[in-house]
Amino acid sequence: MEKLIPVQMNEKWVRFTRFPCTEGHIDRWIGDGINDPNNKTMSQLSVNSFTEYYRLNDGKWIQKDHFERDFSHDLLWLHEEHDAKAIWEAYLLDEAK
Repeated sequence: MEKLIPVQMNEKWVRFTRFPCTEGHIDRWIGDGINDPNNKTMSQLSVNSFTEYYRLNDGKWIQKDHFERDFSHDLLWLHEEHDAKAIWEAYLLDEAK
């Protein structure tokens, strides 16, 4: 079985890590808290505070606060053994569904 290795990618101003899963992928963006990767351009301001956003299979980016606390850590190993949608649904909080 081929090892599924995370890859650094760019789309416009957004630089993110793609976690390939057994089926599909989950992307993680880490950046300044004033920015939102759903926006067309990056803010010229900085609040010197970082946040994370995730997206499933090139969908909309969703802020980390809408996921279970351990999502970022668990994604590091879950992506190699599970389907992206199954991981997403297991960690996405009910209010974000």
